[in-house]
Amino acid sequence: MAEFELKDVGGGRFTLSGAMTFKTVERILRQSEVLFEPHTRLEIDLSGVEKSDSAGLALLLEWITWANHTVREIRF
Repeated sequence: MAEFELKDVGGGRFTLSGAMTFKTVERILRQSEVLFEPHTRLEIDLSGVEKSDSAGLALLLEWITWANHTVREIRF
């Protein structure tokens, strides 16, 4: 299994599964920048995340900050 998978399931909805750790968050962030850009409302399902650390929390905060600065709605 891949370390993580960020999947677009349509309509501004995404699923994240696998690891959300120091080892993966930079790649998750880069991938999310491309996937999230066209949407004004985002819903991210984190139920598939099997492992996380403080970098995972930092990623969530980065997404919230980005959404606030670009006038988007984000839900986890």
